Amino acid sequence: MGFTSWHPLWRIFLITFAIVLYLSNHLTGLNGLIKLVGFFFALPHISWQISKVIRNWCQLTFVSPINKAVLITGCDSGFGQMAAKALDTYGFHVFAGCLQPKGLGAQKLYKTTSNRLRILSLDITREDDIDAAIKEIEESDLTLWAVINNAGIVDYGAIEWDNNANRIRKVMDVNLFGAIRVISACLPLIRRSKGRIVNVSSVFGRFTLKGLTPYCMSKHALKSYTDGLRRELTDFGVKVVCIEPLCYKTDMTKEERMEEDLNACWKTTSDEVKSFYSEQYKTELQESLASHFKLARSELKEVSEAIEEAVTASSPLEFYRCTGPVDGLIVWLCEQFNDQCLDLIMRASNLKMLVKAVNFFSPKQKVI
Repeated sequence: MGFTSWHPLWRIFLITFAIVLYLSNHLTGLNGLIKLVGFFFALPHISWQISKVIRNWCQLTFVSPINKAVLITGCDSGFGQMAAKALDTYGFHVFAGCLQPKGLGAQKLYKTTSNRLRILSLDITREDDIDAAIKEIEESDLTLWAVINNAGIVDYGAIEWDNNANRIRKVMDVNLFGAIRVISACLPLIRRSKGRIVNVSSVFGRFTLKGLTPYCMSKHALKSYTDGLRRELTDFGVKVVCIEPLCYKTDMTKEERMEEDLNACWKTTSDEVKSFYSEQYKTELQESLASHFKLARSELKEVSEAIEEAVTASSPLEFYRCTGPVDGLIVWLCEQFNDQCLDLIMRASNLKMLVKAVNFFSPKQKVI
C-alpha cells in the first residue's frame, strides 16, 4: 500500500511530524518546549506507577475472613473457579455460583476446597436463581463481605451477521444486566457490611476489536457502571473494584471454539449479507481473531490474585489491569492514541504484526 493511498489525515500527520522533528533539532526553543511538554505528560504516569509498586511492598494490610462470606458468579471454570479456591484457602465462606452445579467443573471445585465452600445453582439471567442464592446467604447468618461478578459469555462475528440485535441482547443480558441483577440483590447486604463489589470486566472495556463488538460493548458498559457505583457508594464505605484482564487461556478464548462460533454465525447469515462480505472477509476476520488469541496468557493466577487482593486488601485499587509486561505497555500506549491511530492498529494486517512483535519480546510463559 503506497503513501498516496493512505488516509489524507495520516499523510498530513507524517509530513507535519517530519517537519516538527527537523525544526526541533535546529531550533533550541522548540526543542526545549517539546521536552517540557513531554516531561509533564510522562511524569505523573511514571510517578503513579512507582507509587503503586511502593504500595505493594510496604502498605498493604488485609481484612479478616472470620464469619465473612463472598459470592462469586461463573465458578464452573477459569477465573471464577481459581478465585473461589483462593478465597476459600484465605478463610472466607465461599458461595460459588455455577451454571452447571452438577457439572465436572463444579464437582472439581467442591472436591478441592474446604467444607466452607458451597456450590450454588446460579444462572445470572434468572431472577429466581439470584433470589435463592441471596436467601441461602442470609440463612447462613454470615456477613456478606463481597460479591464478585465474573460470569460472562462471548460472541464472535461481524455486527451485521446473523440476527445481530438478538446476539447483542444475549451478550448484554449476561455480561452487563446479569451483573446488575446480582449487585442489586446483594447491595443491601454489602452496604450493611461496608464490603466490596468486584466486577470482572476486560481491557476490551476500553478498546473495541472487530469481530468481538457485542462482547466489547458489554464490557465498556460494565466499566462505566462500575465507575458510577464506585463514585456513588464510596461515601458509604463500600469499595467497588474493576478487574481488567487482557487475554488469558480460558474456555472462551480457545481458537477452535472461536472458529466454531464464527462459522455458526456465518452459516445463519442471509445470502445477501454473505455475498457482500464474502468468504475471504470471513477468513481474514477469523485469522485476525486467531492472531489475537496467540497473545493469550496461561497464568490465570494473575487474575485470581487481583480478585483476591480486591476482596482482602484494606485499601484496594480502583482497578487492576492483568497483562504481561510487553502487552501491558502496548495497551498503555494505545490508550494515548486517538481513534484514527487505533483504527490503523486494529486493521488485520497491522494486528498480526503487533502480535508477532509482542510474542518476540515477551518472556516464554509456563505451560499449565
